[in-house]
Amino acid sequence: MSYVELLLDSVGYIDMWEVFVDCINLIVAGGFLYIGYNGLKTWRDQLHGTSRYNLSLELLHKTYELEDAIKQVRNPILHLKAEEVANGRHMQEEMRIYDQRLNLAIQAWLSLKTQIMQARAIWVQDEISALFEPIGAHIRTLRSAIWYHFWLKGAYVGPGAEVDKTPDKVRANDQIVYEQGEADEFNYQLANSVSTVENFFRGHLTKQ
Repeated sequence: MSYVELLLDSVGYIDMWEVFVDCINLIVAGGFLYIGYNGLKTWRDQLHGTSRYNLSLELLHKTYELEDAIKQVRNPILHLKAEEVANGRHMQEEMRIYDQRLNLAIQAWLSLKTQIMQARAIWVQDEISALFEPIGAHIRTLRSAIWYHFWLKGAYVGPGAEVDKTPDKVRANDQIVYEQGEADEFNYQLANSVSTVENFFRGHLTKQ
């Protein structure tokens, strides 16, 4: 074999070796890209799971706070200021207490709604809205019942107006305004609504 042929043969081997090395580099680079992508995907999934976990925990906490606030509104024990009662302002004092209690419940509801808005960005909007709608309905029902409670007492009635104080109406409204003990339909429905929320979000807590 001539020197020229040997040189060309060597060049061919060098070219083949370079191609082989390039292929190895591509495979290694592809492996690193695959590992990097999987690592990024795992980190993203963990971050997404952590966000769901934290938000689920916060939503349950806010829901329990609201439940307690609603129960406090219905507490039949009223601590009236003696001087107000002595001055003939018994009903006004009672209205003040219910107004304070309702405001706390409404604040708790608004705080929960802030978390609900965040939840709608993660879960299906209609599903989340439907999940908390019954609790919102309980608040509206209680608020209306308290207004009607004082309307029956003549708080919002003008001169000469008559108030329908039919015993059945008064009794039905009182069952919403006042806690009724064990046989409390309003409290039973509220507990069911809270339980529905619990069942939805506890699944995300147990997966963490």
